[in-house]
Amino acid sequence: MEDHLAAHEILPQSDWSRRLLALKGRVSLDLDLDDLCQDRQDRTA
Repeated sequence: MEDHLAAHEILPQSDWSRRLLALKGRVSLDLDLDDLCQDRQDRTA
């Protein structure tokens, strides 16, 4: 986690880091949505 923060201090506004953060955000959002859908399926089953 510290390495992750340090990298952003070195390259705070670089294009690739912004794209990477956006991609990570989308991936985590998709996983959260998958978890919610799975929870709903489990409850209705």
